Amino acid sequence: MSKAITVVERTKALLNGNSFKADHRCNPVFFSRNRVLTFRMLILLMLRKSLKSAQLVLNEFFDKMNTGVITVTPGAFTQARSKMLHTAFIELNRKAVVETIYEKDEYEKYRGYRLLGIDGSKVTLPNERDIRQFFGSVRIANQHESTRGEYPVGIASVLYDL
Repeated sequence: MSKAITVVERTKALLNGNSFKADHRCNPVFFSRNRVLTFRMLILLMLRKSLKSAQLVLNEFFDKMNTGVITVTPGAFTQARSKMLHTAFIELNRKAVVETIYEKDEYEKYRGYRLLGIDGSKVTLPNERDIRQFFGSVRIANQHESTRGEYPVGIASVLYDL
């Protein structure tokens, strides 16, 4: 079985397990009733990378899933998303992807070395006191160095196997 298929199978197993949902929701009562936007559907929606509008993505997703649902609003999606913890994606990445790809040290090497590439970006963060204290901030100044304000910035980086 290919590693890609193994990643998909492990992801399915995690998403279908009750303990995964219980571990990654903000409150034990969230996602306990049968709703259109289930925990599993919410994760699958968020894993889709799209540049389309939220409403178009929701319409296409539910059309492909053959759920019989006519429409889900972006507001409903946002509310459901706020009930889920970010740790779900950390666990999915660790258990489904990292453990599958690197479990047996069978990745390609160049002259005996593992080649990695890194890409990074600055990300503007919400302008809140706690975030500014943790991440720091960037001053906004003009050519005369008079400060016009500041905003918090984080640095995101991704490490790739080459």
